[in-house]
Amino acid sequence: MLIRKVFPSKDIVEIQEELRKLYGNNFVVIEINHIKKYPIPFIPIFGKEFTEVIIEIPDKPVETEEEEQKEEFKKEVVEEILLKELEELKKELQSLKEDLSKNTKEKKIPIRVGAKKENLSEDDKKFLSQLGDEALNLLDILHEKAFPEKLAIKILREATGYDIEQELFDLKDTPQKALSEALEKLFEFRSLEDEDPQKVIALIGPTGVGKTTTIAKIVSNFVLNNQRSVGVISLDTFRVGGAQRLESFLKVLEIPFRKADTKKAFETALEDFSDKEFLFIDIAGRSVYDELSWKEIFNILGDLEEEKFIPLLTVSFNMHPDVVLEIYEHLKSYPLKGLVLTKADETYKRGAIFSAIEKISLPMYYFTNGQKVPHNIMPATPSNLAKLILE
Repeated sequence: MLIRKVFPSKDIVEIQEELRKLYGNNFVVIEINHIKKYPIPFIPIFGKEFTEVIIEIPDKPVETEEEEQKEEFKKEVVEEILLKELEELKKELQSLKEDLSKNTKEKKIPIRVGAKKENLSEDDKKFLSQLGDEALNLLDILHEKAFPEKLAIKILREATGYDIEQELFDLKDTPQKALSEALEKLFEFRSLEDEDPQKVIALIGPTGVGKTTTIAKIVSNFVLNNQRSVGVISLDTFRVGGAQRLESFLKVLEIPFRKADTKKAFETALEDFSDKEFLFIDIAGRSVYDELSWKEIFNILGDLEEEKFIPLLTVSFNMHPDVVLEIYEHLKSYPLKGLVLTKADETYKRGAIFSAIEKISLPMYYFTNGQKVPHNIMPATPSNLAKLILE
């Protein structure tokens, strides 16, 4: 908005002071003219001098506009600084991420891939290179316990989940729970306690794996913890004193016991124990190459109904897996239905045997970890096996 003001002839400084009194600082001087005014129009005598000032009043005060400009400038400067700092942070984070990825790969691949001298696929090698710290710790434990490399990788694939943010595979839960869930998916576990009554259970296996002691532990737990009625029949005609030791222990628990070295004697014992919920057969260990002796044993047991007969292959944790497979190959023609793994306390490398168990594909029923009766036995469950591995 333009305003024309006329002042008596004065100094320009005084005029500006007058304008400030009227408009503050909110004006801009556009034009200054010196003019004369006459008392009688059109007669140029007795004229007086005046000063004409044309000013502009902005829509916004000058000071406010200047302040806004300053604030806008400050804002632009601050934004520019922040953007530069953000860009620097991004570069630094990217650099750290690349260093971490590089260090992780350099650290993991040489140490663990091929630790068991196995030929791994590129997919397996990539998986191992992406393991997080907790998964790597579990991998170390599996290696220490002599699990084959490929089986260890299978376990870790089931035990881990992918962390998108970290771009790593790490344990889904605590080591105990994650390992237990993985084992449940990879192996089969069963319980005799869940079987219907009228079952006949026999532990089949070579000499020295602890079959008689294991039977004593199982029947003790059946009677003491589950209040089940059981009977025990011994076909042990080879070992001197073997049946006597078992019989002495069973007498303490008032568990009925019979010896049977012929088919007729075995049938008589079955009749005597017809009221029992479960029968256990103690068989002396034999060489797997003694085919005639094994045929004799299974001839005695041959009339048992297959759905009621549960022969369990019994081997120990400290056996070489090749030996376990050889035993299985010689006995698999008989109706083996499960596994009992003994003597976990006699070896630290409890994982070696699982290369054989993976191929045998029989469900596991029990683990033993000492000689004490009725203690040192546990049902074969994923959780119990995880404990044995992590101990």
